[in-house]
Amino acid sequence: MHVRSWPNQQERDGRFDNNSDILGIPIRLAFPADRSLNLAFVARVSDVLAMPGKTLSSSAELQRTPEMKLFREAWTTKRDRAATQPKAVPATPCMESIKRRRRIQEKDTKFQVVSQGKSTEEVLTKSSSYRRTSKASYFEQCFINKGIIGRGSFGEVMLVVSKDTGEPYAIKRQLRACEHDRMNALREVRNFGLIPKHPNLLHLVLAWEEEGRVYIQTELCAGNLDEYSLVHDISELEVLFILKDLLQPLAALHRLGLIHFDIKSENVLIGFDGTCKLGDFGLLFDTRKDPLGFYHEGDNRYLDTAVLARGIPPSSASDIFSLGMTVLELATGLNLPKNGDRWVDLRNGILPEDFMDRLSVQLQNTIRRMIHKNPSARPTAAQLLAEPFLDQLDYATRPAFKPLPRSLKITETSTPLLRRSSRIRLRNNDIPLSYQSPVNQRPPTERRAEIPSTPSRRVTRRRNIRCRGPLFDAMDVS
Repeated sequence: MHVRSWPNQQERDGRFDNNSDILGIPIRLAFPADRSLNLAFVARVSDVLAMPGKTLSSSAELQRTPEMKLFREAWTTKRDRAATQPKAVPATPCMESIKRRRRIQEKDTKFQVVSQGKSTEEVLTKSSSYRRTSKASYFEQCFINKGIIGRGSFGEVMLVVSKDTGEPYAIKRQLRACEHDRMNALREVRNFGLIPKHPNLLHLVLAWEEEGRVYIQTELCAGNLDEYSLVHDISELEVLFILKDLLQPLAALHRLGLIHFDIKSENVLIGFDGTCKLGDFGLLFDTRKDPLGFYHEGDNRYLDTAVLARGIPPSSASDIFSLGMTVLELATGLNLPKNGDRWVDLRNGILPEDFMDRLSVQLQNTIRRMIHKNPSARPTAAQLLAEPFLDQLDYATRPAFKPLPRSLKITETSTPLLRRSSRIRLRNNDIPLSYQSPVNQRPPTERRAEIPSTPSRRVTRRRNIRCRGPLFDAMDVS
């Protein structure tokens, strides 16, 4: 095949509409606006056609898009994924200016109860450990902080012991005095007031605001299902009891028009008797009062695609879908994908047969019904509870709860360091006595800390050098 030379007139005008003038065959060039690329493409086609043994059967071969080999992620187990992945680092929380954070702290320094049922004066009067004349906070006076048992991007959960009663509790608080985090915490406190009292729902003891941060005191649990599934093997009988434990509070919430929107294994807490409790009501949606567009998606691993369609009113079927994904994860040990082809497969009813074959036909069908693509085709919580295989479960035959090893992640209070420019700078006379020079013998009462503006370079260079008192006294660190 002979490749014609490029017509001079078309080369001057830059017109590449008549593709047949190039090769004598209909070819659609990929870059009609770039003549150099098109000419290079023509030269490459000419080289290919000039090779011995290479023939062009039809013009359709040049028009066909080359087939791309796409990578498809294989199904993996949750434990394998946890073993190969490094420990996740929490995202950077909301950072506001130091002056704004300081204003929030000064404004909300006083203790104030924000939960329903108790007044501020009533709580302070009943506490035998609180002293109004003390400068310490209510949290410091009334609780013994045993350490951090959980931490996220914007909050941390502490194991505490009440000084008044000696009972252990869990207290969740903001990491920083940020207005955005404060509003989210207050919304969670409001949601606690909406939920009914139920043995399978996390119980709120007290919530208060102090020093610009919200504290949420709840009952203490042994751990959550995510931790439990990584340590212990869960039998199918245990999965059925867990499913029943979670369907009962869901049915109670849905009867009141409440949608949880964040059901996942991390938010299912386990009591010390093995009972599963639904917690974390930060995304709870009230269909009777909240605006239709005022809701947030939960974890994308358990997310129903109907939630992404903002034109569709929120439905309790989204909770059934998330619960079905949770049961699938617990029963098979499957690592739920966050995105990609496998994420789409699960939402189209394509489940990994190698994992599903381990389950009974009854449980397989239940999971498929719960994660059905059509929300209206999913059963309700009340309908699932009426199924014979769940209704006839006898709690006397429930497998014994296997203890969950609880290790404190941090043994002391874990208020994170602020940015470098906002950290407290100490003078030499603030160094502990064990590091002081014999020349500087000022008593501890005269030591003081300063919170200056952004320090100068001279201070930064000398901050790690041990100097005698007179040298630092003569320096200007302001």
